[in-house]
Amino acid sequence: MVLEGDAELDEDVLEPNTLDLSDGNLAQINKDSLNIVSCNINSILAENRLDEIKVMIREASIDILFLSETKLDDSISVDRFKIEGFNLELNNRDRRGGGTMFYIKNHLTYRRNKNIEYKGFGHMCLDLICDKKIYSINGLYRPPENDHASKDLFLVAMRTILTKLNGRSTYTNMICGDLNFGNIYNFNGGLKEKSLDNEGADLFLEYGYSQLIDVPTRYCNLSTSLIDLFFINKTDNVILNAVLPSIADHLCTLISIKCKNFKPK
Repeated sequence: MVLEGDAELDEDVLEPNTLDLSDGNLAQINKDSLNIVSCNINSILAENRLDEIKVMIREASIDILFLSETKLDDSISVDRFKIEGFNLELNNRDRRGGGTMFYIKNHLTYRRNKNIEYKGFGHMCLDLICDKKIYSINGLYRPPENDHASKDLFLVAMRTILTKLNGRSTYTNMICGDLNFGNIYNFNGGLKEKSLDNEGADLFLEYGYSQLIDVPTRYCNLSTSLIDLFFINKTDNVILNAVLPSIADHLCTLISIKCKNFKPK
């Protein structure tokens, strides 16, 4: 919102850009848009977890779902996690932590681009074709490690990924996931600064990316944090960004993209 002239600033007008749908009222999600959701699920092996995922997919009209901390290894049959109507892409680690995956509606045209994927942080890259344009959708997970070596490794990895993405002929690049920093983005302030808040934010700005989530995404005991992020280098087609009900101990994050001719009639 732009205030013109000498209009007084009404604090009641200022609100977060992220819509809070964590109460489960998801009626404002447009079923005809491209709905992309990211969530830390803290083990897909947990009791009833897959059922919860299926409910979220249905109620939020999700087209692409990125999950982090799946806690899977390659010994577990992929058949256990298939969902009717969706393709599945995996990047397993082990059952102690980490691991990422994508669910993609099976009418969508996409390819997994492993040439772009960084060998670490659970990075996965999908190239989605919509309106004859390429949308590069990237998911990552960064563990909550705050020693200097771990932070430096992540910054090097992100610079490598961002350089690759910005060197491509894509229409839009997106990066989502639990990155264990981001309190700096909280609209209302007041969250304790995390170790990568400034360096991480500066790096994404340097490469021309906006971060869309500006409300807390995790409430744990007496701790509140904003660590589940959604970066994008072109916001023109974004019609909604929101937080959804949690599946584990993180709220899910959503962006809706205006994209024609990708859903069957």
